Amino acid sequence: MNHKGVEYTLTKSETPGFWKWQFRIGDLVRSGKTEASLVLLAMRRIELRIDRELNYAARHGVLIGAVGLFPARIRFFAGV
Repeated sequence: MNHKGVEYTLTKSETPGFWKWQFRIGDLVRSGKTEASLVLLAMRRIELRIDRELNYAARHGVLIGAVGLFPARIRFFAGV
């Protein structure tokens, strides 16, 4: 599945009412499980989690690149 350009997977857990999820932004991988009786509710929760990760990156000046999330501004100090 795809949300805002981020691919994610959602599979039923062995425990009834639980779903396993995983998504990747660059090389950063997030995974976990959520409790929901309906697949659409589980999808919505994962999409909200993706939104939180993308908003965090935007607020903190973090670039999303091939190595995951990293600071957009890197300072170099000579002779320190």
